[in-house]
Amino acid sequence: MKRDPVTTLIVDDEPEFIAILSRVLDTAPCYEYQIDSASSFEEAKDVFRAHPDGFEVVIMDLEGTSVTIGSIAYMRAIAESACIIV
Repeated sequence: MKRDPVTTLIVDDEPEFIAILSRVLDTAPCYEYQIDSASSFEEAKDVFRAHPDGFEVVIMDLEGTSVTIGSIAYMRAIAESACIIV
């Protein structure tokens, strides 16, 4: 039985890290991932607005992306069931 892709948002200010993590997830044997990315928290909010069904996994970098504890709380409020990895 084929599963739906795991909707994933990566928030990081380093495009190289996003590319590496995307490749790692793309080659994961157990799941297929639908990956979106943002280079800042402000951009991440725009990506969330563009995806009304939300994301199942959000991977956020605290350094250099304007992500704060408040922004993590904001993500939790709009994506209650998402797994947020910081």
